[in-house]
Amino acid sequence: MPPLWICLLLWAPLVAQAADPPLAEIRAALARLLPEPPAEAALAGLDGADLDAGLRRVDPHARWFPTRDHARERGAEGGIGVGAALVAWDGRPVLAPYAEGPLARLGAVAPVRLESVDGTTVAGLSLAEVADRLHGTGPVRLGLAPGGGPRLDLEVVRGPYRTTSVELVETGGRRLVRLRGFVAHETRGYLADTLGGLTGDPPPLILDLRDSPGGDLYEAMDCAALFLPEGVLLAQVRDGRGEVRSYRAPAGPKPRPVPPVLWVGPGTASAAEVFAGILQHYVIATLVGQRTYGKCRSQTDLGLSDGSVLRLTNRMVLLPDGRDCTGEGLSPDLEVDGNGLLDEAVLLRASGLDP
Repeated sequence: MPPLWICLLLWAPLVAQAADPPLAEIRAALARLLPEPPAEAALAGLDGADLDAGLRRVDPHARWFPTRDHARERGAEGGIGVGAALVAWDGRPVLAPYAEGPLARLGAVAPVRLESVDGTTVAGLSLAEVADRLHGTGPVRLGLAPGGGPRLDLEVVRGPYRTTSVELVETGGRRLVRLRGFVAHETRGYLADTLGGLTGDPPPLILDLRDSPGGDLYEAMDCAALFLPEGVLLAQVRDGRGEVRSYRAPAGPKPRPVPPVLWVGPGTASAAEVFAGILQHYVIATLVGQRTYGKCRSQTDLGLSDGSVLRLTNRMVLLPDGRDCTGEGLSPDLEVDGNGLLDEAVLLRASGLDP
């Protein structure tokens, strides 16, 4: 499954509703919308007892949300907590702090491996179980293993924070832009404004996508178009009807920044891979880090008659060279090892900079 992105809020653990899911609607939606027709036997095998497992056999990225669970997830743009996204890199939990959250205010601004919560190791726990231990109010003690440094035991007082899809942060004396995700009608504008303010910075421009799980496909293409001439092919998209549409860079003002370096890794997925793949194809950007997750697909949330929501794949994305990155991901131009992905000094050196 793709990296699980969980904002650490005051949520109770997700609990399924007692009502049975509307299986007939779910089967019909999958048959109609999936870009690759599912096997009839797999559709017939769906049942309410273990729906998520059955859905994954039909569409690896599908999920069914009872009404209240979907509302909780969609409300994950801020709240009370440690102020970080929880992701899995190489099967181990990593906290990626938000710039204005409690962790960042204590100086933890870079992604950091999480080893324990209140003295209890998190090794072997699922991300949902780790998130459950981080819920609550008041202080929590975290055992953290930053890249390139000794283990830290840090007491964090959980409190309010907000998230944004674009963050400007400083590391190793350099300013870099973190793309936390692609939000429709938001990220392109934020990114353009941020790039416009960096015109005096020495090259290269660094865009950090290490924990970007994706987001809106069209917003990601619009963001890539900021670096490309009008009319250049961005991607082709195939839907469940077999229709293929081509998308090209639109006209309009562009900030014309210096060519960027993109920091990528296994947490870089979906729309973030499309963004990175477009710029890599045109040799606009250098990718530094590790191979990306491998999911050139987009999903949509479909409301069902009982108020629940089915998330399913509705589009296949082909990069400008016709390549589908699903299952393979993007290979970085300059690779760092597992620990180096958490060590921003290592990444800066790989990017041609002295931290």
